[in-house]
Amino acid sequence: MKRRIYVAETKDSFFGVKGADEGDDLRMVSTVVDGKGAESGISGIADLSIRLRVLDGETKQTRVVEIGDTKSWDWNNPEVWRVINGWQITSYGMLVSLLRQKQEKGMEEIEMLEAPRFTMLSGG
Repeated sequence: MKRRIYVAETKDSFFGVKGADEGDDLRMVSTVVDGKGAESGISGIADLSIRLRVLDGETKQTRVVEIGDTKSWDWNNPEVWRVINGWQITSYGMLVSLLRQKQEKGMEEIEMLEAPRFTMLSGG
């Protein structure tokens, strides 16, 4: 018996791993693996009240940013890494999904580290 493992965004977990038998219907499979599929689940950010504080890895300065402003960031630039609690955030949709999850857990503010890739790989 073969088993398939696929990744789907769920309400209970950011990346819920679910096993499915070969005969199961896989229409619900999401392409959240690289974060791009999460954007299809974004219903708007008006309900988000969590604050996003960004720590610049080079200057060590922090700033509070509006969640809507992050949509215009260059998410395709591999030289800039954005990390929240050990998760590398690679798209706007992934950021919004993670912020929703943290807000549901009762958090009021979350900090994101933003730094050039070479500083993160070399230990900063």
